[in-house]
Amino acid sequence: MEKRDYILREIEKIAVLIRFLLGKILSALTVIQKEEVYAQVDQELKLNLDMDIESILHLAPDQFDSAFKENNGFNLENLELLANLFHEMAQVKEEEKKLFLIKSLELYNYISEKSKAFSFEREAMRKRIIDEMEHL
Repeated sequence: MEKRDYILREIEKIAVLIRFLLGKILSALTVIQKEEVYAQVDQELKLNLDMDIESILHLAPDQFDSAFKENNGFNLENLELLANLFHEMAQVKEEEKKLFLIKSLELYNYISEKSKAFSFEREAMRKRIIDEMEHL
């Protein structure tokens, strides 16, 4: 029972963190603010998840199981938040936009593969990302 409570707390902690980071990204308006937010997102991921932006960007989809299962706080909902975060990071880091869009799409594909429930919202995001990539 104690281990289950710990895992639930970790899941909630990661959800709160990613929602906080998404809010920071969405509120950044200037280039300077966007750069500061990028640095803050990277730092928070390192501190709280032992993963930085670069390490997540370079994870191959076949490594998702091991990378995210090692970190007890990642469930499919948190991975979807992470996919959202990377989609928003694509809007912040124009020079790396394609990398962030690809990772976001890979995460959405992984979630769709692992989830037992179909999500219209998730499918709409996948289509939106594919459309964005076609216009790069």
